[in-house]
Amino acid sequence: MKKILYISIMILLTHVSGFSQIIVDVNDMPNAGDTLRVSVALNVPEGYQQGGADTIWDFTMLEAINQKIDSFVSVSVTPPGYWLVFIPGLVANLASPRTSGLIPGIPITNAYTFYNKIPGAFNDLGFAVTVQGIPLPLKYDNPDMYYKLPMTFGENWSSHSSLALNLPGFAYYGSDRTRTSTVDGWGNLRTPFGLFETVRVKSEISQYDSIFIDSIGIGMGVNRYITEYKWLGKSQGIPLLTIIEEGPSVSATYRDIPRMPVIPLSIDLGPDTTVQKGTVLTLRAIIKGGTPPYNIIWNTFDTGQVITVTVDSTTTYMAICIDAAFNIVSGRRTVTVLNPGIEERVAGVLSIKPNPVQDLLSFEIPSNLSNPMLTILSPQGKILNETRLNPGSDRLCRTDVSGLAPGFYMIKVVAGNEVWTGKFVKR
Repeated sequence: MKKILYISIMILLTHVSGFSQIIVDVNDMPNAGDTLRVSVALNVPEGYQQGGADTIWDFTMLEAINQKIDSFVSVSVTPPGYWLVFIPGLVANLASPRTSGLIPGIPITNAYTFYNKIPGAFNDLGFAVTVQGIPLPLKYDNPDMYYKLPMTFGENWSSHSSLALNLPGFAYYGSDRTRTSTVDGWGNLRTPFGLFETVRVKSEISQYDSIFIDSIGIGMGVNRYITEYKWLGKSQGIPLLTIIEEGPSVSATYRDIPRMPVIPLSIDLGPDTTVQKGTVLTLRAIIKGGTPPYNIIWNTFDTGQVITVTVDSTTTYMAICIDAAFNIVSGRRTVTVLNPGIEERVAGVLSIKPNPVQDLLSFEIPSNLSNPMLTILSPQGKILNETRLNPGSDRLCRTDVSGLAPGFYMIKVVAGNEVWTGKFVKR
């Protein structure tokens, strides 16, 4: 009986002690030398927006789809060319390596974000990169205040920050950000990493990013409206859990143990393609790694992972992806129009037999052509086979298509400046 009573009292005490309000201060911010692993998840449960005192947040069902490393170093180990702006110890006292480039197509090295950690605040000061051996430190006109310290329930703050990077002949990048934050809850947080006492910070971010790439003459801007929920604990360095809302997308990153390889942000638009003039083509951006949600902008000024275009001339399509951690990557895909050029003319339409065809396809072309070339293309215009023809005296040509998968195909014969085209169905 005494043993049962003792266990009951211990459970009660554990429950009560789990609901004491903590105070997060400068000692709970990251330090130089910290290497902290986080997992990225998309299966965010309902109820994460709930704040208030004595709150229990249960996120044990989060499942990692990717992991990344947040690391921090002393400003003194960054390139000396950055110190002129981010003076070590006086302006910045902490730095973090950036994992991806800022302007697509501009190769960079030694990329860092710089912070100022003081008893009253933890601020993002800006970033620096090296382009072709030239150090380019870029500081916000006003710090982006991540946290006002110490943090207790009911605290609130705001900041407005902007910066611009202009590389004449290369590119321009500008960013303008307003952050409004409040400590809107405290309580116990449970994730796959463990159970923790936390305070919760909610931040509303309004941001405008603009990019212009001189080499291709393309510029674009995007408005971003982001809501961040961050749960911070004692001696954790970074948030135990961050949930980001951007449009319809919701994602989570949380402190975790190693579970899988770290996958950097990447974008793939698929291989270059050859199509007939006027082809309606669907282009899809395949995004991997990074931190969802993703913001995708095309040089057609469309947004989203999938766009549909009508191709009237050879065009290079480009898409830029910005993830929730403000990493930026780009991809390109060139679509070449197969339509006869200025010096070519359409000579006729091929009469293909049998059609549909299973093995051997036959068609007639004019006799005495000089080195005619046969090309078979997919419906998307991808070249599948090219063959030099040797037409007989009866002008009959044959080609084996047994290796093709069932479906619709296009065929083209070119001789000199004349072109014959046709279509067939493979059974």
